Amino acid sequence: MTTETGTRDVLAVMELLLTAEIFNRNQDLGINDLHPRCREFFGAGIGGNPEVKRPLNVSEGAIKKVLGAPDAVFQTVRRNPFVGYDEFGQRLSLPSLDAAAGWFLKKGGEPLVRENPALAYFFEGKDGVQVRYRDVLAKSPRFEDTKEYIEAKVSRIIGGDEEMREARDLIIISAPDEVESTLDNLVCTPRQEEGIKKIGVALEHRNFLKQQRIYEFGRFLFVGPPGTGKTSLALAMSRELHMPVLEVRLAMITSQYLGETSKNIDRIFDLAKRLAPCILFIDEFDFVAKTRVSDDHGAMKRAVNMLLKNIDQISFVKNGVLLIGATNHPR
Repeated sequence: MTTETGTRDVLAVMELLLTAEIFNRNQDLGINDLHPRCREFFGAGIGGNPEVKRPLNVSEGAIKKVLGAPDAVFQTVRRNPFVGYDEFGQRLSLPSLDAAAGWFLKKGGEPLVRENPALAYFFEGKDGVQVRYRDVLAKSPRFEDTKEYIEAKVSRIIGGDEEMREARDLIIISAPDEVESTLDNLVCTPRQEEGIKKIGVALEHRNFLKQQRIYEFGRFLFVGPPGTGKTSLALAMSRELHMPVLEVRLAMITSQYLGETSKNIDRIFDLAKRLAPCILFIDEFDFVAKTRVSDDHGAMKRAVNMLLKNIDQISFVKNGVLLIGATNHPR
């Protein structure tokens, strides 16, 4: 183990100790105040549960198993005069938080403070580091953006409803932290960028918009040939706005049992409302127009009418569902 690696590993353990001590002392801190690497170490968020059980503990076994740190790192931390050790529970602690925090900064821990909300909460306003808790919290990955949280929420919504489960199988749900597309990687027009910003503001002030009865807001139609980034933009908006995206391809929900199609459309919109705030992305939107002008089966036309009815009734302000349609055809 090189000196540089050893120092980095020691700082990683000290970060966990400081995080645990700060979190245990401040009951107003929650799961989003734990950086993802700390959530993983402490087992927070397992099963999509946002509740964090206190006290958080840092044990010898977890340091070696979860962090993969060699015994030399553990022994180095244990010999630190600011660190306590419980022989019975084989747990480390920080009897003197202020002294340990000062040591952490002197040893190069400031970059970790700038990305760990719990540490920023403690260090804000203290000498030796310029950091704002709110800024760090805003940049830190949110637990509500994770696949585990979204899947758990969907499971609670569906419960034992087999019909709702069938509708769920017809859509692709992506959590914001699964999305690789970002707005920085896409070329958007100023008008498009402004529209996305407005959605972010509306999301933050939905209650005010409700009070003002401003409901006709939050519907987009993306038009362009295949490969021009319609789906990528919808996914990037999911990441930017911290909302899961439900991707629906209309051709997929046209069941061979046509009588089920209308019901599945209803269930998908219901799922979106209950999962809100979220993005409902309807691809192949031109399928609606094709069906309305064709001589298709009457059940199919009823399904399309049901879709149009749901689109008319859905509201971003009322329901928290941002509706995006996509089509390859401008007319």
